[in-house]
Amino acid sequence: MNLRQRAVVVVMDILLLAELMVCMYLGQQQGDGLTVFFLKTYLPIGTLTLLSAWCLIRQWRDPVSLCDADRNPEISM
Repeated sequence: MNLRQRAVVVVMDILLLAELMVCMYLGQQQGDGLTVFFLKTYLPIGTLTLLSAWCLIRQWRDPVSLCDADRNPEISM
């Protein structure tokens, strides 16, 4: 994993924690509707964050490692 991919993972972790804190804070103001509010807000936002990070990590793969995998079939990704 190269430096850009590691940065994406760190930013993704921070974003997921921030999203969790905001959703819990806003959800506790809803009273009895905390669970429904949390599921309606955190799941879509968290899913979007995870998918975005996954796409960036795949996009920023090291081209050398891809060429090595083509030359050496024993290396699997």
